[in-house]
Amino acid sequence: MSHNNGREGLTLMELVIASVLGVLVIIALGQVDVTRLLTVERVRDNSESYQEGLFAMNHMLKELEGADKIELAGPTSVQFRIPTVVPGTPPTFTFAWQQFRYDAGTGILWFYPNNACGAGRRVARNLSGVTFAYTDVSPTPPGGEPVGISGLGAGEDSNVLQLEVNVPEPATGTLRALRQKVTIRAAGYTATAFSGLAAGGPIPPACL
Repeated sequence: MSHNNGREGLTLMELVIASVLGVLVIIALGQVDVTRLLTVERVRDNSESYQEGLFAMNHMLKELEGADKIELAGPTSVQFRIPTVVPGTPPTFTFAWQQFRYDAGTGILWFYPNNACGAGRRVARNLSGVTFAYTDVSPTPPGGEPVGISGLGAGEDSNVLQLEVNVPEPATGTLRALRQKVTIRAAGYTATAFSGLAAGGPIPPACL
């Protein structure tokens, strides 16, 4: 009768160690998947915010290009006047004041048509910043540089507005400033044509 005294199989300790190592590998793989998922979600969120910013910029440009007067209510709020021709001899005009306002607390850009403050429409959300500013252009406009206009710096023109929308880059999340300039049309530019006191009535109170 013969006996085989060689080791066969695994000891209990080896089974425990193997099990622990297996669990650690599974946890590590799970963490990789979680990290990958979080990265995908972050890129998706950044992409959505970027698209919102592009839409906001295009929407503001479209509305402001039809204006004949602008007034800054603040660095994150602008009022502008839209004229409508009334046929006749001679033709006359009616005017509607509108407003864009960025709410930094919520990241939302609001649009108020016909200065109806209670009926604001959300243009875009998840924006990191929106600012409005008069800007300087060359050469000096007809009638000289505007003077005596609130919020207007030396050399700046109140018929040229710079729009800036801050959005994250989709891949990195780094903030990027989208900038555009819009020139407000008018029948005749003068040093006071855009002071807010010309024909068409006074500027209504800004929507807050």
